Amino acid sequence: DESTNSIRVELNRFEDAGMIVSESRGNKKMYKANDRHPLLGDLRSILMKYIGIDRVIEVVIDRMGKVDKLYLTGDYAKGKDSGIIDLVLVGDIDKEYVVKMVEKA
Repeated sequence: DESTNSIRVELNRFEDAGMIVSESRGNKKMYKANDRHPLLGDLRSILMKYIGIDRVIEVVIDRMGKVDKLYLTGDYAKGKDSGIIDLVLVGDIDKEYVVKMVEKA
């Protein structure tokens, strides 16, 4: 598939530039941002401005279960971008999913 090849080529370019790192797991290749890359903070900032914190939170919340209330606390609530998003969740939360998300962070 041409689309799949295009994506693979771009991932290889990002990896060659040191912006992402990969790890093979069985027949899958997993990619993540290289947290040691000097431009990571700038790229994260651009991404957050493009997507918006509300969209990022929405995607995560949709997978957490029945969230009745969500409180944004910490630096983001004060308008500061420290790279850490502090949330207080109230509801019937999928604790296993939350643990997986915390481990990824």
